Amino acid sequence: MASADIRTHEISFCARVKSWADELFKEHSELPFKRVEIEETLSKTRKRSDLRIYDRPNKLVLAGEVKLPGTPEGRDPYHHALVEDAYHKADQAQAQFFFTWNVNKLVLFDRSLWDKSLYEKRIQEYDLGLNLQTPDDVGRPGVEASIQGFINAFFVEFAEIVSGAKPDWGMAPDEYFIRAFNSHISWPVKLTSEFLLAKSESDKGFDAQLQEWMAREQGWLVIRTPEGWRQLVDRAARTVCYVFANRLIFYEAVRTKFENLRRLELRSSVKTPADLNAYFNTAFERAIKESGDYETIFYPSEKDWAGPLIFQHPDSAIAWRSVLGNLKPFNFKEIRTDILGGIFKRLIAPEERHRFGQYYTSED
Repeated sequence: MASADIRTHEISFCARVKSWADELFKEHSELPFKRVEIEETLSKTRKRSDLRIYDRPNKLVLAGEVKLPGTPEGRDPYHHALVEDAYHKADQAQAQFFFTWNVNKLVLFDRSLWDKSLYEKRIQEYDLGLNLQTPDDVGRPGVEASIQGFINAFFVEFAEIVSGAKPDWGMAPDEYFIRAFNSHISWPVKLTSEFLLAKSESDKGFDAQLQEWMAREQGWLVIRTPEGWRQLVDRAARTVCYVFANRLIFYEAVRTKFENLRRLELRSSVKTPADLNAYFNTAFERAIKESGDYETIFYPSEKDWAGPLIFQHPDSAIAWRSVLGNLKPFNFKEIRTDILGGIFKRLIAPEERHRFGQYYTSED
């Protein structure tokens, strides 16, 4: 879909949201909100937020960016570029609160605390539980009813936040990191799943290897019904991506202690699966050499059949470059060891904890 068409769909969706919210505010005078404005400009360099909510004295209290599912900008409501854009627009308009929303999930931020440390920020995620995949999905009757119900519930809760009746709203630091990271990693997981499914259908030898890895290495029961196989492939993609992604996080944590370790960045010249594998293996080898430790975690020279599969999709380099870019805003020096340990404990599969557990997590 062309960018102009995507923007037209966004404006149409925002107009429906405006009508639902305006109707809610009219019927419920106890809510402190008066009206909603939308941005109808088609330009990519818009200076005003897509949705702007005003209180009854006509002061702007909430502004945010709306992106549709199935579009490049709608993959991740935590994407650093999207969040920064939403923040700057809200800051310019002096709205205390701002949000990003890809329809599947809305993330609410307190703008006045955005430049504070990880421990002082106020951020809350609202998952609509829709799992929409395309821009057209938002217009389905059942979906519209769910979105309207969410809007009603959201503004009731947001009224409590604005009034101060709910002062302790927001996620804990580790919860925020985990939800953001889960959102970032969803793209590589999706691409890896697509590759595994297509490759297993077209290559009998690969299909046999994949089934053997699932059964012997992971101990899974291999079910070849269409739905059962799809679920297994999705599970495999998630497993290999998360094992690798935890190494990325661990590398960033180690890098805070060793100044000679460089930030992980994929240059435009890194494109092929071999390029990606070589780049990360070299970086992990450097981490082992500089630290004199962590070989069991990084194990760059260990032969691993499944690991490199995360780089096989044609768009893998772009996706992993995006993941690394989204890790940049996090200052790992300010993340306490107990918080980092909680992050690893919740992200790592039990079978992987023996690698990471001795450094940050307990084994229970």
